[in-house]
Amino acid sequence: MCHTKSDYLLGLDIGGTDTKYAVVDDNRCIVQTGKIRCRSTSTIRGEFLNHLARCLDELSDFWPARGLGVAIAGEVLAGGILGRAPNLPSWQKTNCLTAAQSLTEERPVRVLNDVQAAAYAITAGMVGRLPQRSALLVAIGTGVGGALIEGGRVSGALTSGVEFGHLPVVASTRRCDCGRCNCIEAYVGSKALCQDLASALNRGVDARDLPVLLGRDAVSATLLRRNAKLLGHALASAHNLISVENIMIFGGVAAAYKPFDCTIRSAFVRSAFSFSAKRVKFYYLQNSAFVGAIGAAASVI
Repeated sequence: MCHTKSDYLLGLDIGGTDTKYAVVDDNRCIVQTGKIRCRSTSTIRGEFLNHLARCLDELSDFWPARGLGVAIAGEVLAGGILGRAPNLPSWQKTNCLTAAQSLTEERPVRVLNDVQAAAYAITAGMVGRLPQRSALLVAIGTGVGGALIEGGRVSGALTSGVEFGHLPVVASTRRCDCGRCNCIEAYVGSKALCQDLASALNRGVDARDLPVLLGRDAVSATLLRRNAKLLGHALASAHNLISVENIMIFGGVAAAYKPFDCTIRSAFVRSAFSFSAKRVKFYYLQNSAFVGAIGAAASVI
């Protein structure tokens, strides 16, 4: 069967490090995924529109498609306005929906939080295994985000996720990019890991080097073990509030924490209030690099 561009839906996942894309058809089959070559210049105010235009130009094999979904690493407010976005600070208060609509010639457009988009891909049965009841999704990439699934459906507004990354975890003075101190994101995300490793190794560390560096020596293992404990405490704080039955961890550096799963679970059980915490199931979502882009595309269906 011959497909045309109008048979496809395009999803973009714009993060603090790179932009990913996914092409999906009406049957929610994934046609293609990949990374956009052009980097986002998120330090330039008002650059969102230009970056989006460059992305669509690079994806000319699939664009104009039938619809466009855009997932963004940040708080997405009513009307598609980007609220607090610590890893895309100069795009804050940008009306991303209006900007996207100006490029799409009246095609359907949806703008949503990146982890909320991932939750949509999971509930649509496109990625991972759908939890039977409740689940907290935790994405560990440049920063840390969250989303909730309840009864097989994405909980809350589709556009805005759960700001798990900004739960305070320790009484210290480490400042998060959001402007507050002691957020879990200020420790476990790839940006924080790069800073900590650079300080320990006395040299610059790029986020793209993390898969090679993490867990390969005593320095990074000690760092990850410390962070695993903090992550377990933060997950327990979330569980004390919302009492989920499943926790799904994914994202660019999530795999680095999987060897420390026992440390995470132990800290989680110690800090959780309910006896039921011992029955909470932990999952590490495999091949999750494009889950946000896939969910963004599927959200337009």
